Amino acid sequence: MHSENESETRWSAREAAVRVIATHFSELIELLQALNEDGTESADTRGKAGTLMTCLLTFDFVCFLSFWEQVLPKINIIQKRLQSPKMNLQEAAADLASLRQNLTEEREEICEHSLQKGLELAQEWDIATGRRVRRRMPGEEARDAGLTMEEELSSVIKLAIDTLAQEIDDRSKRLRDLNSRFGFLLDINSLLSSDREPEDLSHQCADFGLEYEGDVNGTSLYEEILGRRMLFKRRQQLTLLLPSSAEELLKATIQYWKDVFPNLRTALQILLTMSVSVASCERSFSKLKLIKTHLRSTMTQELLTNLAILSIEKTTFESCSFDDIIDQFAERKARKINI
Repeated sequence: MHSENESETRWSAREAAVRVIATHFSELIELLQALNEDGTESADTRGKAGTLMTCLLTFDFVCFLSFWEQVLPKINIIQKRLQSPKMNLQEAAADLASLRQNLTEEREEICEHSLQKGLELAQEWDIATGRRVRRRMPGEEARDAGLTMEEELSSVIKLAIDTLAQEIDDRSKRLRDLNSRFGFLLDINSLLSSDREPEDLSHQCADFGLEYEGDVNGTSLYEEILGRRMLFKRRQQLTLLLPSSAEELLKATIQYWKDVFPNLRTALQILLTMSVSVASCERSFSKLKLIKTHLRSTMTQELLTNLAILSIEKTTFESCSFDDIIDQFAERKARKINI
């Protein structure tokens, strides 16, 4: 049986650990029983094995084991998506909304399946599932509500799902706000289509200009988008390939002079440099640790920036032709004059 270490920061490790325990639960209990009864083991080993087995063989644990086995894979899929360098805020907001909706819609099914799976394991390993007995404090007169362990766990599991849904709402609020205000630049088909209401587009451009006042003029941005529509309309009539993403639109815009579509270019650059999650920032810091070691601590900021870009954009860098780069460098630095 393979073991997985739980991590405080990586959800993938948590999901893998729960999956391994759920898959090999019977083997794990049998191993702990063997360690607890083996006379050749030390007293400390037998004591730890017995304590761990006592914690695992409870109705609470087997029910929540099934609960997290259902929930963590859903969370793991989303967190892996958010770490993708190609993820944008529109897709991230949609994925988080889908996760919240799924947890809310399947709330009853998750709870019912968790309790049923817990009852099956309880029956297999002779785990008590009766009413929980609570000791009363001296002088206490209030009585318990009389809930069974199933009813109590059902309430706790539903509360856990509600808490997860609320946490998703709280943590994704900023992302939803950005998407509602600036996501129109990511919807390329609608942005470059004449079907969009001009008044709606002008309001969105004005809001963008207010948010980034000094960098983008909202009125000019609106006029430049209409200009791009005019150019792409002709290209569409000629069945030429049109941009399908914000990155492609930016590349198509950069092909013009700097004074052509300056606000649209700046707006796309701001949008595409927004970090959807902390993964992008963590990735940059991880690269800096590899590049700026104590042996190379005297490098200038310009060199460090250039090396970081080469390391982060490794895929693009490896596709470059070094011979062409060397030839271009040699031509620029050559001191000989051709006569």
